[in-house]
Amino acid sequence: MKRLNRCLYLIMFVCVGCKSGPVQFDQSLTILWDKTGRLQLYPKAENISPELNLKENIWQGVSIIITSISDQDVNDRKFVTLPAENQWVGTEAIRLAKINHFNRDLQNALADSIASPLGHSIVYRTILKELSTLANSQSKNRYIAIYSDMMEHSDVDFYNAETFQLLRANPDRIKKELERSGQLPSLSGIQVWLIYNPRTYDANNSYMVVARFYKQLLESHGAIVHIEHSFTLGR
Repeated sequence: MKRLNRCLYLIMFVCVGCKSGPVQFDQSLTILWDKTGRLQLYPKAENISPELNLKENIWQGVSIIITSISDQDVNDRKFVTLPAENQWVGTEAIRLAKINHFNRDLQNALADSIASPLGHSIVYRTILKELSTLANSQSKNRYIAIYSDMMEHSDVDFYNAETFQLLRANPDRIKKELERSGQLPSLSGIQVWLIYNPRTYDANNSYMVVARFYKQLLESHGAIVHIEHSFTLGR
């Protein structure tokens, strides 16, 4: 019997210590902010961190990608991660220290999220790229928070009066034009936040035309879309 107990203990020890492949995360969040225009709302660590539920579940894993919308297709990407840990073999004090370090890394990564007006704004292709990456994630919960007025200013120009009128009257035409760059994958299980605070009444009306267009487009691929002033998870 003693020998059997020792064998079982050894098996448990080996299983706890072994690695089962790539690191998995409970939550994956992409933060996408628009550096092509002046925003009133920017992603801030003090607003995002509380939504990740790390106080209630300190052992979960969180992965965050921070990148931007610009006049280029390839933009800098920052990664802030907190791998999950097993609560039965972990130490709470050490885990809390790691969470504090994670929060400081997030704050530092978002410190330079300040926009500067640029001549063009590649919105759709950037969103397509980031959502395609998120769609391939194995995380249990997948989110993207987009801080932008969503005004495309590339091959398709939402600032052109005729194009914007077509967006109002025949959004399917605009959808087909944008999809020349590529089609969105299945977004089932992904939640999207469109975050923007228009400065004026007219700006609000224009933004809502674009936001509703994207809401319909993304939801047609299975996403859940929130048009909000902040990234807020309803639990």
